Amino acid sequence: MSSTVEQMQKIVHSVGWDAAWEQSVTPWRIGKPAPALYDLVAYSKFPLPSSGRVLVPGCGDGHDVIFLSNASRPATGLDISPLAVEAATKNREAAGAPSELAQFATTNFFELSGEGEDGKYAIIFDYTFLCAINPELRASWSSQMSKLVQKDGVLITIMFPLHEDREGGPPFVLSKELYHQLLDDSFELVYFDPECPSPEGRKGREALGVWRRK
Repeated sequence: MSSTVEQMQKIVHSVGWDAAWEQSVTPWRIGKPAPALYDLVAYSKFPLPSSGRVLVPGCGDGHDVIFLSNASRPATGLDISPLAVEAATKNREAAGAPSELAQFATTNFFELSGEGEDGKYAIIFDYTFLCAINPELRASWSSQMSKLVQKDGVLITIMFPLHEDREGGPPFVLSKELYHQLLDDSFELVYFDPECPSPEGRKGREALGVWRRK
């Protein structure tokens, strides 16, 4: 584990995620859309819903939200850190993306109702969100995904970090088997790429999975 990750853990455990942003100790940032997501969409590796709402919990600086958004598929990114939302908003402006198509908020993912204004989503994208939350919240993560993804909608997961033998986090170590335990009741794994493109330093520690809501 890198010294930056260890420093981030100490900050998050003591004072929270916003402090990590304030101190620029943000090892999860890659400055562009996730390579595996870009590869999936740009090269049509798997047919995704062409319309409907998109949600990205734990969106960080928003590059994935901006990438997924279009006129038929407005996207919302959530992050508990106001500084993350501020960074995402600046990136949206730099990209020239309309604010009505790429929105950002500090709304708590676990408080979304899946009804009314919150609604359901055609696509939810999770990368470095499940691994960031306390493992005690994994069952709540599962139930929220089941509640928020519309029937035949998809949950796109970049599973990270995999194949590590250590305790603690964040990021907390995950596994393909864990995703199946959390999702199989409500989702079917319809696409899996264990060799997906990855940022520097994460090759061999990630896999891409697309899950269709039953």
